[in-house]
Order: sequence, then structure tokens, then C-alpha cells
Amino acid sequence: MKPRHSRAYEFRQQFTTLFSSPEDKRLNKFYEFEINRSNLRLERVKSPSKQLEQRYITKGRRVIFNYEENLTSSLLLGYEVEETKSEDSEDSLISEIDPFEYLECIKDKILEHAEKRVDLFFYMLCAYYNQNANPVLGKTRLQHGKGSSKNNSPTTHACHSSFFPSIVDDSIFKSEKVKESEEDLFYKISLVTNTHFMDSLNSTVELPAFINEIDCMLEETFGCRKKAEKILQKVSEGRFNPVDGLKLFFLMMQNTYEKMLKSEKFLQPIKGTGFDLSPEQLIELKIKALKYMRYGTFKHKWLKTSTELNNEYIYMMLRLSPKQIKKCMKNTKTNFPKILQDKVIEIQKEILETPSAHAVKKSQNV
Repeated sequence: MKPRHSRAYEFRQQFTTLFSSPEDKRLNKFYEFEINRSNLRLERVKSPSKQLEQRYITKGRRVIFNYEENLTSSLLLGYEVEETKSEDSEDSLISEIDPFEYLECIKDKILEHAEKRVDLFFYMLCAYYNQNANPVLGKTRLQHGKGSSKNNSPTTHACHSSFFPSIVDDSIFKSEKVKESEEDLFYKISLVTNTHFMDSLNSTVELPAFINEIDCMLEETFGCRKKAEKILQKVSEGRFNPVDGLKLFFLMMQNTYEKMLKSEKFLQPIKGTGFDLSPEQLIELKIKALKYMRYGTFKHKWLKTSTELNNEYIYMMLRLSPKQIKKCMKNTKTNFPKILQDKVIEIQKEILETPSAHAVKKSQNV
């Protein structure tokens, strides 16, 4: 007699298979491609427009907008340090700031940054669900927000919350040609090009430069971006629904945070803080910042002890009414009943059809 396993056990087995199996080669009428593990860039074979797509995956000028333009949910840091000057110098001193107190003061922005990463990824899963579009990471070409550098404060960066500020998919093969003089930003390289959602994927939170360094480690050194890309591809193929895709994402993030906190690669003094701290204090600051990120990632969304999604988060993201929530709660057979399926399709349509503010301005100027 076969042992009965819980859904959580079965899902963990799927998770292990997804991230331990060797890369598959996938063929379609346009091209054959394989993911380059080392640099996360796409190498296309037999592509009808190889030069064009390589341009959008590896090259390009970034278009940057100020926070004041208020086109997205981008956030300024909003933390001002009182001017403190040395008797021997006219310059303000960053050394006057207590780094751990400073980190505590910007904690809410770090949490917001981590929470937005999850929200945007879930909506990305909804946008690509059953589209068979072969999405891959592209070169970042858009940014809403700018960092700053002041004498009395740490240098800040405009940190993209999304793992995917740019995406390239099969849409690039169906695009009409554009004039060379036309802004690259408006070339149809993915399903979400020229949508408001693309602006949202390029929203930023202004944070100290050392937080951006931790982001880079999370994305590149520990491979979260590549693993998230793999989940997105499986959802696009219809092999997982967005709810299961999000669960895989949380399992991956949970494993990664645990790994980072034990890794020698991560447990090195953080660079670029501007603070005069010992190596041990810099590592402590780094760990504390990562724990804030971890808390923001799972807050109200993921039940770590049971490795289950908080259904209330899904209901909120899919904008279910109280009546629809009651129906879902009665359903114990599946985590993706028809109510949720219909809501995903509704949101997918909204994402793909709501134009970017930039595209609207462009059409008004024609």
C-alpha cells in the first residue's frame, strides 16, 4: 500500500525536482535556446533576429525618471540626518550617525522593498500564466527614481524591488519594425512592454548603497533571480498555476535566506556603508539588514512552520469579495478553484491592457 503524503510533502518534492534537475533544452518554431548558468544572459540559436534580441538582453541605455514625477509607487528614503560639523572642518560628518540606529530608522523602507518584490512577482506570474511566451530576464532599460549623495548621509541607490525590471519573450518576434531614431523603450520585446505594470516593475525604493549590495548577492550570487525566472517559465507553460508558482518562490526564498546566513560568501564585511566600523560590526549590520528583508518577504504571506501560503494574502492580491472568500474557504479539494482562476485571468487582462504613462504621453504627442 502506498504511503499517503501531505500536499506540503508533494510540493517540496516538486520544488526539489525543479531546482536540482539539469537545464532542459526547449524547442519551438522560432528558436532553440538554453540558459547560460554563469551570467544569466540568454544565448539564442537559430533566431531570425539574433542581433536585435541580443541588444535587448545585454545592452542598452537606461532611462531614469525622478521620484517627483510620481508615475509609480517608488519611494524616497525620507530620512534626514541633522547637520553636524566638526570644529576643524566645514564638511558634515557621516561618522556622527549611529549606523544601527540609522538602520532601525529605515527599517520600514527595507520591509516595503522586500514586500513589493513578492507582490510584483505574483502579478508577473498572473500576467504570464498559460501564455507560452518563454520569458527571460532582459537588460534593465527603465528606472523610476534616483539615488543621492550628501555630505552628512550615506550614499543612496534607487533599488529596483522586482527581480525582473526587464523581460524579453516571444513578443520580440511578432513586433513591427521601428525606426532607428525611435526610443528603444517602446519597442515590443515582451507581453508587458508599454504597460503600466512595466513601470511598476521598474519602481524603486531609495535605500543606502549597502542594501543594494545585499540585493545583488540575493539576486546573483545566490541565484534567486535565475530560480525565479525558472518558476516564471513553468507558469507560462501552464505546468504550475500562479498560486503554486508563488509557493515555489517562497520555498526558494526561505532556503536561500537560510543558506545566506550560514555562508562565508555572505558573512564578509559589507562595503560602501560610509561608516567607520570594525569588520565584525559591518557583518553584524549586514546580517541585521538581511533579516529585515527576510521578515518583509514572508510577512503576512507565508507560514514558515507549515510551509504553506497564507490564503488571505492571495485573496487580497486577487481582490476577492467577502462572498468569494467564503466560497474559496469551503473548497478543500484544490488551492486553485475556478473563482481564483477567473480572478487571475481578469487581472492578467488588466495588466496586459493598461498602458504605461510613457506610452500614453508618446501617443498624445504624435
